[in-house]
Amino acid sequence: MDKKKAVYQREDAGFVRVVDEFMTYQSQVANTYDRRAIEALGFPRNIKRVLDIGCGNGHHLKNLKALFPDSSWVGIDINSQLIKKAGQLHEGSKDVTFKNISVFDYKPDAPFDAVFSTITLQYLADRMDDFFKQLDLFLKPGGAVFFFESEKSYNAIYPKNPSLVRLCAAIDQVVMDPCITIRIPHYLEKYGFKDIQYYPLIFNQYNADPDLYFKYLEYAARVTQIMAPAEYTAEDLNALLHIIRDKEFKKGMIYNFSGAYVVAKKGAAS
Repeated sequence: MDKKKAVYQREDAGFVRVVDEFMTYQSQVANTYDRRAIEALGFPRNIKRVLDIGCGNGHHLKNLKALFPDSSWVGIDINSQLIKKAGQLHEGSKDVTFKNISVFDYKPDAPFDAVFSTITLQYLADRMDDFFKQLDLFLKPGGAVFFFESEKSYNAIYPKNPSLVRLCAAIDQVVMDPCITIRIPHYLEKYGFKDIQYYPLIFNQYNADPDLYFKYLEYAARVTQIMAPAEYTAEDLNALLHIIRDKEFKKGMIYNFSGAYVVAKKGAAS
């Protein structure tokens, strides 16, 4: 099994706690960007039945659903502890359900109007053909897809702090696939999707809430240390935590993440 997938399926309390915190901050940072992308790309707003692949703890799904208030959602994820947290977050909701299942094993009762997937293909890079075959089965003709994937952990770092530089290297070498977003349009076209649009972005503390951004950065580092302990050590993590808690250092710091949204529509049945 791929190292990243094996780590993500861990269900011990320490790992789940860190990933749960990371996903919560990540969803809050992503919320503003999701809204911008949906508007800029003209993503359909009349969707009713939606699938979220790799839904994690359900926080991102909650933010997305708020943009489509008349929709019902199904979230799937392979980590049973995160699915349990998602169910607790959405307890009492009649139009959100969660399933602890792999995307390759899931068989919906009916096709969806739209499918969302956020930083999930990073873990499926060796099964892209299988994934897009499944995606085709999940959607109605004309149904929409919405992807977000990280491309690179930084475009600029200032000042060149060693712990930040090592964090970026570990993310790009081990945790993320910086080429994943440019592969998505190829597979969408291969499997008959139309109206493919690519929307790149850069985000940092200057176009997001600074306190929130640094909490996100902290937990990105904590997850990286778990996933790549040889490349990003506990000492590296402690050094990073020290500098991002320094208010004066943060005032002059620049640290950019980059990524891209990709949207498309399923072609009509032949």
